[in-house]
Amino acid sequence: MASVTPTAGVANEEEEIGKIGKMSSSSLAQRFFVPFAGETMVPSSKRFQLRVAKIINAHDELKEIAGKHKWFVHTLAEVCRDRMVFSKYTIPVVRSPLSLITAEEASNMGQGFAGVMVQTMSTADVAIDAVESWINKYPALVELDSEFSFFRKIMEAFGAEYFKRVPWGLKVRRSGAKRQQN
Repeated sequence: MASVTPTAGVANEEEEIGKIGKMSSSSLAQRFFVPFAGETMVPSSKRFQLRVAKIINAHDELKEIAGKHKWFVHTLAEVCRDRMVFSKYTIPVVRSPLSLITAEEASNMGQGFAGVMVQTMSTADVAIDAVESWINKYPALVELDSEFSFFRKIMEAFGAEYFKRVPWGLKVRRSGAKRQQN
């Protein structure tokens, strides 16, 4: 097995980060789920925030949102974490307008993404329906969606990738395939 020197890892990471700004929405969504070199050395509580921050800083449209709304990294980091607990999960309520969102509320909105995905997973187009439902659940995201036209497109691509990758998404996809065979 070949070893990776710290310098090689950094060079590869810089090269990878350089590609992010040119990625399509679906490729960008996939990138959120792939750790950067050396990421395992970071405590898990910070891992997703650091990954999301690197991606945001390398992508002009996401950087535009985060530049205006500092809490945005917290929302995306929580979406990436997929902290779904079926028996205890309730979708957090956040009623604050866009201009008053705190980091904690932003994290709560991100945590709500998994719950909304579960609620819409029986629909024909899970990602589009889930993102629509998620955005409409939070007044701040409704405002963000009308302010940044690309936000919804990126989140729909993210939702499609999310559903492909999370363990409960696989279970649902398998059960749907079995129903179609019968």
